[in-house]
Amino acid sequence: MKRIRVSKKQFLGIKIPNLISQSFFALVIKLLAVMVGFLTNVYLARTLGASGSGAYYFALTVITFCATIGALGCENIILKFVAIKVKVKGYSEIRSAVSFVFYRSAVFSLAVALIVMLALIAFKGKVDPALHLMLFKTLYIIPFFTLCILLGGVLRGFGEVVFAVAVPNAFPQILALLLMLGFVPVFNATGAAYALSISYVLVASISVYFVFKKINIRFFDAIKKNLQSAEKSKIKSAGFQLLIFNLVLQVNQWFSIVFLGFISTSEVVGTYSAAAKTAGLISVFLVAINTVVAPKVAQLFSENKKEKMEILLRRATLLVLFASLLPLSITIFFPEWIMSLFGDEFIEAYRILQIMAVGQLVNALTGPVGTVLAMTGNEKSLRNSAFVSAMSCVLMNIILVPIWGGVGAAVATATCISMMSVYAWLVVKIKTGISIYPSLR
Repeated sequence: MKRIRVSKKQFLGIKIPNLISQSFFALVIKLLAVMVGFLTNVYLARTLGASGSGAYYFALTVITFCATIGALGCENIILKFVAIKVKVKGYSEIRSAVSFVFYRSAVFSLAVALIVMLALIAFKGKVDPALHLMLFKTLYIIPFFTLCILLGGVLRGFGEVVFAVAVPNAFPQILALLLMLGFVPVFNATGAAYALSISYVLVASISVYFVFKKINIRFFDAIKKNLQSAEKSKIKSAGFQLLIFNLVLQVNQWFSIVFLGFISTSEVVGTYSAAAKTAGLISVFLVAINTVVAPKVAQLFSENKKEKMEILLRRATLLVLFASLLPLSITIFFPEWIMSLFGDEFIEAYRILQIMAVGQLVNALTGPVGTVLAMTGNEKSLRNSAFVSAMSCVLMNIILVPIWGGVGAAVATATCISMMSVYAWLVVKIKTGISIYPSLR
């Protein structure tokens, strides 16, 4: 096999020298994705109303959850693997690991899609028809969504921040919105499903082709010959821990939408989803900086440079906190105005927006602690923190949603996200000795 010619500085032709500049480029792309996502939410809310947009949000939530299962927790494992191997020019091992991970996830995500399809057939008539139909029409996105998730991990490992954010986020959302402008007026809610489907299929297919070509992967040869059994076992084991974490993280974030979908109407799902997704925009800064920090943490940890890692994390947390203050303030103090952008029937969800924003504040204050645990071999601790939080989220939803509806769902979700962030922060301090806030040593 021809030796790959690639380096951290050259891999897709981008050279970005430090944390602030990398974070800036990641943030610009992420903000673009967020802006497009917000415009999509507003467009669907005003065009389809609470019922149609609620069906879309419900389907997207289930698909995201299933795609996370399909990735088998390997997006962060492959990120860590690539980041370390790039440092020592282990390109043959990178090729083999990427091929192995993509092959397993592609097969598994197809199986997940099939299982969900069978479940939909079994539960037909027991769920709101609008929710059922929308999900059924978008199921085949799951494998392509999974590939986009994995591509983000590979690109982050190579330090390609712009593409790592754009492939799973910006590109599909921009294309989906453009297609919706033409499809929704003709096909209504079904048009939104078609637009979402086409966007992920195209972005995933084109991105996989170019990335695989760039790093010179011969798919089946790499799977059969080059990756050692020990490396495969390590990827499977660590991937399983992170899969559990990712699953319960999805439960924390989106169980409320699914639960509301089963016990309520698409209108309630629509108003709650609009508020929850808007509050989630506050975390865009944490996500952007995590994209930059993760490979650096993996490299510094492998080189046992604890002091440099601690300085990096403090700066990253301060960047997240200061960047989040403005959107957080607007969300808390002007929630009715923000929700009015979606339409008059969404204004009543302003309390949900405020509650969810408080949860995002705690998330910002703790910084990229989840990334630190994932990159320093503490996957089990990360899994445990997320598992306890997710079980609490399910229990609180079951108790509070029948009493307070969407507000109860917001209280449950915000509380559990905050609980997981604080727990992970404490574990980072205990396990690694790293203190993001020096005064709290």
